[in-house]
Amino acid sequence: MAEHSGLVKIWAAEPDNEGGESFWARPLGNSLYEIQNIVMFAPGLHPLDIVRCKEVEDMLPEVIEVVSASGWKSVGIIFREDTSATEDNHIDVMWTLRQHGCASEKAERLRFAFAIPPEADFEKILQFLQEQEEQGILYFEDLE
Repeated sequence: MAEHSGLVKIWAAEPDNEGGESFWARPLGNSLYEIQNIVMFAPGLHPLDIVRCKEVEDMLPEVIEVVSASGWKSVGIIFREDTSATEDNHIDVMWTLRQHGCASEKAERLRFAFAIPPEADFEKILQFLQEQEEQGILYFEDLE
């Protein structure tokens, strides 16, 4: 198993897809791992969640259940190019989310995932994203 600063790769199946997504986690022992980054394609998994994995030799551990939810939530955002939205609009959205303590990871050129900390006002953030979507700046989805 490849190790990087005490972290290992684990994976989770993607619903409605034959594949899965791998991501970094900190091993805790007894088949438990703490997720260390934003999970973009396997809903219901968030940073700092403790998960139990099925461990098979010569394979990445596979998430089978969330043992302890961290309280973080995640949203996916695709910034639009097909409207009058500008790069400045995109930067304003990212800046606003970061002001709420959100972390981000880039999946593709205009596709990002944001992790929202437990202390942030999730409903207020969703309302903000809904307004941005209505203005034609982005599309978003709750990654629950």
